[in-house]
Amino acid sequence: MLRWGIWVVVLIAVSVGSLGGPPVAEAFLGASAADLVYTPVAPCRIIDTRVVGAGGPIVPGVPRDFLVSGTVNFAAQGGTAGGCAVPEGATAAMLNLVAVNPSGAGDLRAWPFGQPEPFASIINYAAVAGLNIANGVAVPLCDPATAACTFDVSVQADVSGAQLVVDVLGYLQSTAPRGASSPFNTFLGADAGNFTMTGTVNTATGVRALFANTTGSSNTATGVQALFANTTGSSNTATGVEALFSNTFGFSNTATGYQALNTNTTGNNNTATGAFALQRNTTGFNNTATGVSALFFNTTGADNTATGINALVSNTTGNNNTAVGIGADVSIGNLTNATAIGANAIVNASNKIRLGNASVTVIEGQVAYTFPSDVNQKENFLPLDGDEVLRKLGGLRVTSWNYAGQDAAQFRHYGPNAQEFFAAFGRDGVGTIGSPTTLNSGDEAGILMVALQALARRTAEIAELKARLEVLERLVRDPASLKASAESPAE
Repeated sequence: MLRWGIWVVVLIAVSVGSLGGPPVAEAFLGASAADLVYTPVAPCRIIDTRVVGAGGPIVPGVPRDFLVSGTVNFAAQGGTAGGCAVPEGATAAMLNLVAVNPSGAGDLRAWPFGQPEPFASIINYAAVAGLNIANGVAVPLCDPATAACTFDVSVQADVSGAQLVVDVLGYLQSTAPRGASSPFNTFLGADAGNFTMTGTVNTATGVRALFANTTGSSNTATGVQALFANTTGSSNTATGVEALFSNTFGFSNTATGYQALNTNTTGNNNTATGAFALQRNTTGFNNTATGVSALFFNTTGADNTATGINALVSNTTGNNNTAVGIGADVSIGNLTNATAIGANAIVNASNKIRLGNASVTVIEGQVAYTFPSDVNQKENFLPLDGDEVLRKLGGLRVTSWNYAGQDAAQFRHYGPNAQEFFAAFGRDGVGTIGSPTTLNSGDEAGILMVALQALARRTAEIAELKARLEVLERLVRDPASLKASAESPAE
């Protein structure tokens, strides 16, 4: 069987200013406002009406609608399942159309879906045994700005019908920004934005950026699939591949970096700067993450600030936490008001500040540490038994020592162990003071002041006893004085 094929590709550059018509801006090769970029694909079948269930021959005088772009419903038209890699939003496609087994002389016309039927044909054929006529043409596809694109192209046979086989060889896309039906939207990139959204003042740059947006406004998405799933969220800024990818309703978020705030859905007022920063956040709000993987595992935690690579990486649901430094983190994910400052500083309790990691040997400043001690800020006062405090202090082991792993020749210290101090003074009858593993310099000073007061009383008592003893000693040394003292009448 003979198969005749005709391929015609014509490229024409015209300077329209010389044709005698009205002057218009002259286009030049590479002008982003005028040129289309052609992307070839491996030859792929998108239509074959001979396939069972694909609709059969094109009936004369009755338009048939077909898909060219996208990934679904191609089997229903005899095409390759999953499509042929033509993205939705493509401007045109290079198609090879074949009229197979025509029932008589006739022609085929093809045009963009939703547009008026053209007068020109793309194939003329006749019922000649063994002869199938093919033609390769660039066919414009449905324009979302002017029609609801449920299909891409329409085809109609005239006079006599024929089976239709179509293969796609490539597609063309504009390099110029596209505007949507709503005002002030700008889209640049394959499937960037969409033409059905009612949201305004959106800018999408990159493949499928702001792809699903409906009513969201004032969003800026830059990068492949940035703000991909956003529907109604507004005032978001996403810069980077899949930044704010899952965001739907969240607003006023800023994500800069690969997959920054990637799984955020309804969280608001978050700022993520760095690849994977706040990557797992879903509904958490008012978080600030600066650095690669900062606050990576945070999901619903709010009001956290992390600065540094992997800062607060372990936080999940905790709130009001702060970490500054590479690896500065919390020990568990649900702490509140915990602060870690310094490289690899780990804070292990809520309402606690950790300065530095285990390698830090000196915390230095020009003044002593100050903490409030205003009587007006205190309550539940309880007097202490100074003699009992002295007794307990006497039982503590006070030695010199160094932290495990530190240079014993350089970093030695004096003092008791926290376990013994807590056992002696950790409970005062009202509540708990301190912990079995840490010492509080303020509590230590308080205990020492109580002990000093007890020692001062004892010192005064000793001085009084000493004075009385000196009187007795003088009397013993002078018997006459002792007798006179004994005979003196009592007052």
